[in-house]
Amino acid sequence: MTWRNHRFVTAAIAYVLDLPVEGIIVTVIASTFPDKLEFIFPVKLKHRGISHFWAIYLGLFLMAHFNVLKLNPSLSLLIEWFMLGCLFHILEDALSKSGVIFFPGTLKKIKLGELYATRSFSENLVAFVIVGICLGIKAWLVHKGLAVWKPKVVMLKDFS
Repeated sequence: MTWRNHRFVTAAIAYVLDLPVEGIIVTVIASTFPDKLEFIFPVKLKHRGISHFWAIYLGLFLMAHFNVLKLNPSLSLLIEWFMLGCLFHILEDALSKSGVIFFPGTLKKIKLGELYATRSFSENLVAFVIVGICLGIKAWLVHKGLAVWKPKVVMLKDFS
């Protein structure tokens, strides 16, 4: 999936999950991180290789969520949101025909439907449909009184 579509889809998912504005922004920023790692790492990484290994991001998310490292709660929350954005990226890539790795060093891939080829009309269509479904779910939640349209704002505390 292109970075543009990763950002749109991740924003829609974060919005429907009722993340605060800061959480939506951080997840959207993180939604391209697994791909960017391939460019900033000192050695050439295979596309959708180790940088797309879901267990790394899930482990870091859980460590932040349960504050295993005893970090400032605001910092833990930022890390949670960032890892969530990375996990969304991997799930979105898993919808593609090429999928993502299941475990480093293996040929086994996770493919959730092989719905699109990257940089194709089908990718844009899949992104559009996911965003539409998210907005539909949000509308239903608002109608049922389970959510509000406007995301809340959480003023993060200092990091000292």
